[in-house]
Amino acid sequence: MHRLLILVASVVHLCSPASALTAEFPVCGSPKRVTCVVDGDTVWFRGTKYRLEDIDAPEKGSLAECPREALQAAEATERLAEILSEHDFTIETQGQKDKHRRTLARFMIGGKSAGEMLVTEGLARRWRGHTEDWCGTEAVLACSQDAEAWRPRHDDKLPTAPGFVTGEFRCFKIYDPENQAYERVCAWTDG
Repeated sequence: MHRLLILVASVVHLCSPASALTAEFPVCGSPKRVTCVVDGDTVWFRGTKYRLEDIDAPEKGSLAECPREALQAAEATERLAEILSEHDFTIETQGQKDKHRRTLARFMIGGKSAGEMLVTEGLARRWRGHTEDWCGTEAVLACSQDAEAWRPRHDDKLPTAPGFVTGEFRCFKIYDPENQAYERVCAWTDG
């Protein structure tokens, strides 16, 4: 009878949902990373580096290919830090790692992944097996006015995350032979 009770207790424990976790997730700033958000799809939790497997988020800093991507990356990073800090979560993982040796995982909050939340808010895209282009034709940014075109969705939250794009914003006229017209393009220079 005693063995049967232990067996039943073990089965109940294995079938019950994982215990919810909670933590404060600041944006990573120092080289020592224990629990923090690196960017919109990478986090450290208790010394393990995780890649949110279900999404692709824009790249930060020097990895961003245009100012728009850098702004989106800063916003996605901040938002992921808020989501994980403000909710209890569980981590679902199959134990697989990506090419950067990050553990692939889903941080689940009430039946929805943190990645899905970012996708719903327009800060990430569903993972399609490769990194997406966040600049489109904006790799050389076509702009009609000035840098104000790349303000984040929340005007009061300009990004200040480490690695944010620095330099000088310049506009040029470039001749487009296909359309036989000049086009105004803007881009960040190295400063």
